[in-house]
Amino acid sequence: MSLATHVQVERGSFTLDVPIDADDGEVLAVLGPNGAGKTTLLRALAGLERQHFGPDRAVGFVFQDYRLFPHLSARENVAFPLRSKGIRRVEAGQVADTWLARLGVTDQAAFKPAELSGGQAQRVALARALCAQPALLLLDEPLAALDAATRVEVRAVLHQQLRDFTGVAVLVTHDPLDALSLADRVVVLEGGRVVQQARPADLVRRPATAYVAALAGLNLMRGTATGGVLQLDGGGTLVLGDRSLSGRALAVVRPSAVLVERDEPHATSARNVYPGRVTGLEQLGDRVRVAVTGPPDLFVDVTPAAVADLRLAPGDQVWLSVKATDLEAYPEP
Repeated sequence: MSLATHVQVERGSFTLDVPIDADDGEVLAVLGPNGAGKTTLLRALAGLERQHFGPDRAVGFVFQDYRLFPHLSARENVAFPLRSKGIRRVEAGQVADTWLARLGVTDQAAFKPAELSGGQAQRVALARALCAQPALLLLDEPLAALDAATRVEVRAVLHQQLRDFTGVAVLVTHDPLDALSLADRVVVLEGGRVVQQARPADLVRRPATAYVAALAGLNLMRGTATGGVLQLDGGGTLVLGDRSLSGRALAVVRPSAVLVERDEPHATSARNVYPGRVTGLEQLGDRVRVAVTGPPDLFVDVTPAAVADLRLAPGDQVWLSVKATDLEAYPEP
């Protein structure tokens, strides 16, 4: 069995037009900015949205806010899908106990949702979705409502359950780490359309849009390649390591691979040297991300010590250097 459908939903001026295909046992992550159509896609797959085409299979849905019945215990919540199918209370309870044990919340079986922590409630919600053995499992931002420490713990549990799940799982998330660590394939939506679809490793290595590049922590530049030179759409050029590339192309570079200096460098092996102006600085853990306008506009990662030594501040004129070998260039999809 596999999932193959073409989801088409019209809502006012917004149109969602997304072909979906996945093999059983495959985890499909859906990424995209706000308003891209991720939630609409999930609701359409669940049969909650009017559409032109859709799947016809048993569905399990894990909501971001859990949607547990407040008057039922954890055990009764998990057993509910089975009871709604006419399965006897004793048998449904036994199945629920099995799933509560698998998700590590046996001790909370008698608790009402208000008595559960966020991580426990999410585990109960996942057990409820899986106990009926759905052919299609839909997960709507399953880790978004959890604190950082709990998210790590529940992500590990979810990874194990998805690995054992024999149907198709579709995971909608804003967190690239969820997509990269849990999914076999990632679908990126923008404006109701698929703009990229790839394995996680390929998505990170060769992003197709600025949104994907930002998720991957890369600088993305677009232009036309000829003879080893990329003529950038926004002005300026880049010397590439690949002279065979021709036509519309993309190039990416890691912010940490860009060198920033106060004065124009002369003794450098970098093939790309050009001036820019600092427009902003942001602390990111143990490094500082410096935004520089060119063209091209780039983010540069430096240490706090480098910021102090160079006395970098918004408005400062700087020089950037990028080696051709640090650029990953490829044809535009």
